[in-house]
Amino acid sequence: MGRQAVIRSLQSYYDEGGFLADLRRRVAIPTESQIASRRPELYQYLETEIAPALRALDYAVTIYDNPDPAGGPFLIGRRIEDPGISQQAMRAFWAVRANASPRMKQAIEPRF
Repeated sequence: MGRQAVIRSLQSYYDEGGFLADLRRRVAIPTESQIASRRPELYQYLETEIAPALRALDYAVTIYDNPDPAGGPFLIGRRIEDPGISQQAMRAFWAVRANASPRMKQAIEPRF
């Protein structure tokens, strides 16, 4: 789908009430994360609203329990448009790093 087609699609989604309908439905789910008794609603929100929306955009979605009992679940979405792009970026990074000055190496070093 080209850029103009995407813009028209989004304009129609908004103009025809799709955005407002989605927003109303999502806001109606009581997802108060600070209230432990609302945990089922948090899962419902992620499983029935957010995950399907992301999957429709070709995301792989996983919902995880929070190891902290005081916190709600996590939703992790991942989408790779072209696996070759990330490999090309890594090759470029290592090529730059190999030829960089010590100061440049310090600036570009990943901080994990």
